[in-house]
Amino acid sequence: MKKREVVYYGNKPNTAGLLFINYASMVLNRNIDLFDDVMFMLNAKRMSSACILSRCVMETHAVGMFALVELNKHVQKHGASGAGERVLRFINSSRLKVEEQKRLKEGKFTVDDYHFTEEAKARMEKETAQSVHVLNAMRLLFEFEMEQTGQKESSFEITYNGLSEWVHPSQTSLMHRYAIETQRIETSLGAVSLDARMKFECAEGIKLIQQCGHLHRDMMNLGVQLHELEGGIVHRE
Repeated sequence: MKKREVVYYGNKPNTAGLLFINYASMVLNRNIDLFDDVMFMLNAKRMSSACILSRCVMETHAVGMFALVELNKHVQKHGASGAGERVLRFINSSRLKVEEQKRLKEGKFTVDDYHFTEEAKARMEKETAQSVHVLNAMRLLFEFEMEQTGQKESSFEITYNGLSEWVHPSQTSLMHRYAIETQRIETSLGAVSLDARMKFECAEGIKLIQQCGHLHRDMMNLGVQLHELEGGIVHRE
């Protein structure tokens, strides 16, 4: 699996399909980087950092799936009409910018307080920024897995929740990580190791790298379909 080129199209019309092809490559490239960094941290025995990055792999994959499902629904119902806005909702997703819009609206600063361009001022005043909530994407991933397996629980959700315990400053990530004697947990089957569980959950999270190629292919295909609906032609590799 290799990274793909990402192209900047600016404000050109009828580029929703090309933008989504770009987005597919962004998701793939990020997860390749994250996976490599998780492996580096695991080899360096930096488990806390490895867990943070492993959870990022899960979230990035889930957001890509979410974008694919949402855009496909739109294209099936409306074709290319309005698809650009759907695509940009994901590409331009920024919680920071949404929070800036709120602060501007609340009068905590004015557009003249910063060196915004006229275009940026207009976007701020029209409140065009959007944010895709990562938990909505994660729920989609969990539900999809349960549909495929027929199980009542999602193993991805169990892994994600477990990683979150190591990611956030909690009893697990602080006391159980650094008070070594607390890592041995007695059970009715014998002793288990929280340190081993941490490594297992980290490995379970990055297993999604195996699906990244399939996700990228499906996103690319939808992007090509959308661009053709817009009247364009895509030359595939």
